[in-house]
Amino acid sequence: LPTFNGDQLAWDSFRDQFMSLVHEVDGLAPIQKLQYLRSSLTGEAAAVVSGIEMTANGYVSAWDELVTRYDNKRVLLSSHMRALIS
Repeated sequence: LPTFNGDQLAWDSFRDQFMSLVHEVDGLAPIQKLQYLRSSLTGEAAAVVSGIEMTANGYVSAWDELVTRYDNKRVLLSSHMRALIS
């Protein structure tokens, strides 16, 4: 599985891979998806979902938290601009 540490520039790649390998797989229970998600996160990204309980409903909450935080095109553009300048 792909990993994600909170680096805004790596979000799109992580999101697309995780969605294909886990999120969109109908045969996985939500709690399994949450376990896979947690095991894929490190650092800042892991902290974003650390307070979410390991329950079936927890997966949707955790995924929504990550999308809200990292799927922000304005922040992504700013991150790309900073990377180009430095």
